[in-house]
Amino acid sequence: MLSLLFALSAFTLWTSLLTGGLILAQRRNPSLLPWPAFYWWLLLLATVPLWPLWHWPVAVQLPNTLWLDATQQLEQLTVTAQHPALIDTQPLEALWQTLFAVIVLGACCQWLRLARQYWQLLKLYRQAQPVCPSELFEHDLSQPKQWQPEHLYPGQLQTNQSSPELDPRLFKMQIRQHGLAISPFIFGARQAVLMLPAYYWQFSNQQRALLLAHELQHWQRRDPWQLLCWRIIIATAWFNPALGYLERRFCQSMELTVDRQVLAAKPKLALLYGQTLISSLKLCQQQATPGFAHFIQAQNDLGYRHRLAALFQPQSHSPRLPLWLPLMVLSLAILLNIGCSALQGQAALPDKWQLPVMQAQVNSAFGTVSPLRQNRPHQGIDFAGSLGEPVFASQDGLVLIANDYSLNSRYGNTILIDHGHGYQTLYAHLDAFSVQSGDKVRAGQQIGAVGASGFATGPHLHFELLQKGQQLDPTHKLQLSL
Repeated sequence: MLSLLFALSAFTLWTSLLTGGLILAQRRNPSLLPWPAFYWWLLLLATVPLWPLWHWPVAVQLPNTLWLDATQQLEQLTVTAQHPALIDTQPLEALWQTLFAVIVLGACCQWLRLARQYWQLLKLYRQAQPVCPSELFEHDLSQPKQWQPEHLYPGQLQTNQSSPELDPRLFKMQIRQHGLAISPFIFGARQAVLMLPAYYWQFSNQQRALLLAHELQHWQRRDPWQLLCWRIIIATAWFNPALGYLERRFCQSMELTVDRQVLAAKPKLALLYGQTLISSLKLCQQQATPGFAHFIQAQNDLGYRHRLAALFQPQSHSPRLPLWLPLMVLSLAILLNIGCSALQGQAALPDKWQLPVMQAQVNSAFGTVSPLRQNRPHQGIDFAGSLGEPVFASQDGLVLIANDYSLNSRYGNTILIDHGHGYQTLYAHLDAFSVQSGDKVRAGQQIGAVGASGFATGPHLHFELLQKGQQLDPTHKLQLSL
C-alpha cells in the first residue's frame, strides 16, 4: 500500500511538471501543438511513475557451502539485479490506510457523479423526439419566419434556403430533438445518436449543414468516445489536478481540429461557419447548462470568439509531427522507466537490520567452533526458539528460495532472500513457510516458523548474512551485543 501511495504521489508531481512545461511552451507560442493525439501521448508519458520497474536478470553468486545438490535447480537462482531495496521509513500504517481510503472513496464519488450524469443523459434521450433525416433541412413550422441573430447584419446570412444534400452517415444513426439550449452532440456505443437542440431549426439550411458536418466529423474521429475516456481517467485520478488542464487543452485542440477539417471541405463558408459558432454560443448562454453537459461535450474555456480567431491562424507544427512525436514520447517514457529502476536499485540499505526472531537469545555466535560442525567455524548465528515461533525478514527483498531441496540438505527447510547490492540472508531449519519463491517481502514481515528440520539438535533458527557470495558476521547489522 505504501509503495502504491508513493507511486500515485510521483504520478501527480510528474504530471504537474509536464503540465507546467506545456504551459510555458504554449505561452511562448500560443498556436503550439494543436493536435489532439499529442495530449494522449503526453498522458502516456505522465503515467511513467505507475509503470512496473524494469529489471535486469543476472545470476546470483553463492558460496560453496550453499551450492545446490541438484544442478537442475540452478534456474531458481536467477533473480533481478538492483531490484528495489526500499528505505525503511517506519510509516504510520493507520495514516497510509486512511490516505488510501480517501483516494478510493474520492474515486467512488467521482464515478457516481459520472453515473448520475449518464443517467440524466439517458433521461433526456427518452424525452427527446425522433427526427427523420429528410426533415433536417425543413423549416420549423412553429416559427412564423426564419430567425436571424441580432448581432449579425442583414445580408450576412445565406438567403439560399435550398436543402443541401444529405450526408449518408446521417442514415446510420438515430436523430433526436430536445428542448435544452446546449450544442448538438453525438453519443452512444452500439449505435450513434445525434441530439439536436430546439434552436437548430432557427438557423438557415447552410448553417444547419455546417453544424451537422461538425458533429459528423466528431463522430468519424471517435471524439465522443475519447472524451468519455478522459472523463473516466479524471474521475479515477481525481487527486491529480493537472489532468484536468490536459483534458481542457485536449478539448480545445479537438474542436479546433474539427473546425479546420470542416472548413477544408467547405472553404468558401468560413465566415458563415464562424458566425454560426458565435450564434450557437449565444443561444447556449441563454439557459443554464445541465449537469450532464460536461459528460458529453467538450469544455472550451476560451470561448467561440477565441476559437474562431485561432481557426484562421496558420498551423505552426510540422506535418510530420504525427509521425515522429509518438516515437519520441514513447522512447522518452521507456528511458525514464529504466532510469527510475536504476536509481531505485541504487538506494542505500539502512544500516540497522531487524532481528529475525522476537527474542535475541544466541546459542551459537558467528565464527564459533564446535565438534558438531567438524570443528569448522560457524558461518552464521543460531537463535534459540520454540517450535512454531515466527521468523521475520531482516530487510526488504525478494525471496529466491523457499523449500527443503534447493540447498544443502543439512539446512532443511530454508528461505534465501536477496536484498540488492549483493546482500542475501538465509533462514534455515524452519518448520513451515509463510512465503514462496518470487515473493517480495518487507522488513519485519513473517516468512516462516522456527523448526528443527535438516541437521539440527533441536528447534532453533540458523541465520546467515552474505554479501557477494561471502558469509559475513551479522552481529553489527543486527546490532547484537554478545
